[in-house]
Amino acid sequence: MKNTEGRTFARTETFRVATYNVENYLDDTASRCCVKSAASKAKVREHVRALHPDVLALQEMGSVAALLELRAALQAEGLDFPHWEHVTGSDANVHVAILSRFPFSARRPHTADSFELGGQRFRVRRGFAEVDVQVNPGCQFTLLAAHLKSKNEERRRRGSVSFRANLLDR
Repeated sequence: MKNTEGRTFARTETFRVATYNVENYLDDTASRCCVKSAASKAKVREHVRALHPDVLALQEMGSVAALLELRAALQAEGLDFPHWEHVTGSDANVHVAILSRFPFSARRPHTADSFELGGQRFRVRRGFAEVDVQVNPGCQFTLLAAHLKSKNEERRRRGSVSFRANLLDR
């Protein structure tokens, strides 16, 4: 099936969306000391393959080069994500990213936003990746991927500030 822009869509009725904190998936150009080892990267790929997502939101992703390395390695192992988004926030090393089998009809990166939660104002350090995912001509959804952390240990334990991703229907 083709849409008016000439893109071919599968007649997908179900799809899988997953989120994964890849815990400092950094390449060797990162300024941090904890670059992922080859064995750790292989474990990440193993877990992603087990999830077999159609759309994957990633937290603590390193540079664009690190994302493209992960994408290429997954493709070589049989999991192809032709569409991707990488959002760089003010944190120099870790960011958010999205890999997708389906095309994006819109991208809205958020890199300098702030929000209020529990009466406290927070600044977005790692960016928010917001994309509209076009599953087929009759099905689209908005994915907002974020990685928020509280500096307050008590709040972190309660989980009131930390979340990984929200899936919003349109």
